[in-house]
Amino acid sequence: MNTANLNTLIQRYEDNFEWINNAEHDEIFKWRAVRCFQDVWFSEEVEDMTFAEKFKAATKECSVLLDNGQVFPTNGIVKMAEQEPDEVERLFVEVLFADDQGNLQLRQDHVEEFLDGIEAVRERTFPSYWKYGQNRHCAFTYLALYAPEENYIYKDSEAEEFAKHIEYGIDIGSGQTFKLSAYYGMCDLVVDALRTRPALLEKHWAICGDECYHDDSLHLLAFDVIYCSRAYNFYQGIY
Repeated sequence: MNTANLNTLIQRYEDNFEWINNAEHDEIFKWRAVRCFQDVWFSEEVEDMTFAEKFKAATKECSVLLDNGQVFPTNGIVKMAEQEPDEVERLFVEVLFADDQGNLQLRQDHVEEFLDGIEAVRERTFPSYWKYGQNRHCAFTYLALYAPEENYIYKDSEAEEFAKHIEYGIDIGSGQTFKLSAYYGMCDLVVDALRTRPALLEKHWAICGDECYHDDSLHLLAFDVIYCSRAYNFYQGIY
């Protein structure tokens, strides 16, 4: 790994911290999204909700993480849960969120099983609504919302670019060759580097209000560095 490049990217993230978290960009929304999900998902009030209502309320702050002008996966889950509530809930609770005892290969297998199962539900309920389709980014975002201390949000293009620019040296892969352990390993290296940056962490905690999830693991912050490096062209001049 090219430690100098990693430190340069983190420094650029720190130098632009106020800008990427201003009212226009508001990247801190990710921490609000996790707090919202946790507050809803693990509350006693959800016992009186349908699964569709529970999921909709829990993800109301995170749509920008997943939805855009072309795809609407969060709304897709809600609509599918209205049609097949038991199966959609089973896929989340018994498959995606199943306890894997920290076995990342098993976790990856659960993700693939979830995606196959939810696609089968979509084909039965909304066969022409491809905008409701789910992918790995969706699945790992749901996992990170549910258990942020054990998971990282994943986006393929952002992960690929970051791995390339820090010369990670381990192939994360994509499609059938994707390796969750390789991606999480890279994110762990980012966390280790972040822990040596007290000034950056102080800035981060200072803007995390009561409405934000307090991310002791720094998993959300690691993903934010990876995401912002591509979104705000922190790679300029790094080869």
